[in-house]
Amino acid sequence: MKKIIFLQLSILLLLLFSSMCFAGEMRGMWVATVANLDYPTKATTNPSELKSEALEIINNCNEMGINNIFLQVRPMSDAFYKSSIYPWSSYLTGSQGTAPDDGFDPLSYWIDECHKRGIKLHAWINPYRATRSNTAVGEYYKNLANLNPAKQHPEYLIKYENNYYYDPALPEVRQLVIDGAMEIVNNYDIDGIHFDDYFYPGMEDFDDSASFAKYGSGFDNKADWRRDNVNKLISGVSEKIRESKPNVEFGISPCGIWANSSTTSLGSDTRGMESYTQLYADTRKWALENTIDYIAPQVYWNIGFEVADYKKLASWWADTLKDSKTKLYIGMGDYRMVDAEAGSVWYGTDEINRQLDLNESLDKISGEIHYRYKSVMSVNGLSSVYKERYHTFTVQEEPLTSVNTDTQTDVPQHEKTARSAEGAGNISFISENGNVDVTFSEGKREENVTVDGMEVKIAELDEIYTNMGSYAVTVGSYELNSPKSLKVSIGVPEINDTDKYYVIGLNKNNTAQGKLLNSTYDPTESIVEFTSESKYNVIEIVRLSECNVLTLAIGKTETTLNGEAGSLDAPAEIRDDYTFVPVRYIGESLGVKVDWDKESETALFEKDGKNASVTIGKAINGYGGIKAYIKNSRTMVPARFIYETFGAFVLWEPDERIVTVIGK
Repeated sequence: MKKIIFLQLSILLLLLFSSMCFAGEMRGMWVATVANLDYPTKATTNPSELKSEALEIINNCNEMGINNIFLQVRPMSDAFYKSSIYPWSSYLTGSQGTAPDDGFDPLSYWIDECHKRGIKLHAWINPYRATRSNTAVGEYYKNLANLNPAKQHPEYLIKYENNYYYDPALPEVRQLVIDGAMEIVNNYDIDGIHFDDYFYPGMEDFDDSASFAKYGSGFDNKADWRRDNVNKLISGVSEKIRESKPNVEFGISPCGIWANSSTTSLGSDTRGMESYTQLYADTRKWALENTIDYIAPQVYWNIGFEVADYKKLASWWADTLKDSKTKLYIGMGDYRMVDAEAGSVWYGTDEINRQLDLNESLDKISGEIHYRYKSVMSVNGLSSVYKERYHTFTVQEEPLTSVNTDTQTDVPQHEKTARSAEGAGNISFISENGNVDVTFSEGKREENVTVDGMEVKIAELDEIYTNMGSYAVTVGSYELNSPKSLKVSIGVPEINDTDKYYVIGLNKNNTAQGKLLNSTYDPTESIVEFTSESKYNVIEIVRLSECNVLTLAIGKTETTLNGEAGSLDAPAEIRDDYTFVPVRYIGESLGVKVDWDKESETALFEKDGKNASVTIGKAINGYGGIKAYIKNSRTMVPARFIYETFGAFVLWEPDERIVTVIGK
């Protein structure tokens, strides 16, 4: 069982309120640079042109609700970034090895502009392809930059059809690919490293017989040996990324078919090209063993397609990975719509809508990635489909392990406070058959107990974390893997009259979702009691000082502030992917002074010497063009603006569409 790590509440709930822009469910877009498919339109060294095209793509993606961009930064043994290993790409500047003018770094620019808009940027690389040309392979090879590893080490290469590929069997090649990935991870604020479906390019006609003779001992056949070579690369990249920056995701978008049922009974009811025997990529293994953080099989066929039915494949992947921690996204074939004619299943947007509906109906599928940007933009009405779908109120936030914060793995010493209170670490589960008590000894990390015939797993650490200067302390954190609600009693440190305990239930698999659970505190016994809910299997016991707790529901005017009923002049509503709220009521409930300058139509905010302002009709800085507006004579601003500016914490209950705001 995954150990539950105490987080600074300010960090934990900051992550939660980031879900207010509903950016958690994967809504991805591939941006291909090979052959200038998406970016740039034509090779150039001009930074202005490269920036302009990048901004157009990023802004269009942002308008569609895309929250993850997969930018191809190494099409073939080259780079769209400053590299000491690979030369600048000819697709970028026109000549391999030629840098953009004025020291411009496209990858750095893409990352910065994506992050400004709340979009994650993944570096998409092709590990084995050294050349890509339909011309004579020898002529193309001559044009490679002298510093290209393929040029410096021709012994790494195998010629196949009209191109050269790095030999996956060579330890030197494996290290080259790992070093190339880690160069990006270590030098850039990247959100992920991404491989697609290119592994072994051929079967028997890929002549790696010399490598098999040298490295194939212990294998009865070349197929298993080839799969092992790729397995070593995938595990090697994964290990290095997790050692260096565990917040950076490593994922793969393989061929949509792992194996047909005619190959193995574990395979899908399909008859198409399969990664297991034809590309020697055991993608199912990587996902089941959690070697990768996510998998996005390219299911580029329509629902009902006899050879490879989208519905059958999506369902097969969802069922196969239902117990895996590896996230499942679907790679979608938007490109098939580009030249579709009337009468084709791909004509119009009906098929893509059917597929999106199917994705939403399968619990394991957490979103999709679209291939590719220009295809989406060229199909009439397709971008509007995504604007409508991806700007609706749905939340499926990423797990905390994927968020860029050092607190997941290590907390600076000055932010640690040892647990020393009497009774902390004692848990009692109240059931029909009596109490089950668990007392943690020093250093204890996990404990299994049985309640009403159910095994309940709990986890605990010996330290609590505090945010220096903050008013919030996480006192305890437990994982309750129980299929039904339980009454729980937990020992906690004594508190003073100004502090209160709150019990927060979180969904481990969907950390944007959480709520305050009804709880009581017995000061004579220093015990917090509450009833857990089965949908929330992570419990945070939080101690707060002098805080206000505000709850509101989307579309309703009723609120509660510290348990007392209140009313909004204008209900909270969703617009442009943000929750908009009447600024004066929300601000003042959190202790923010709000003034209004009628002449300039500007709302002015002040709290503890910190000032901010928004003007009606003008873009709010840092919010991707989002503007304040008037409704029912009230100024409406993104709730996130207030929370981020003046410090508050947010929980989101999706079933009831309730937002809980905690602020000092």
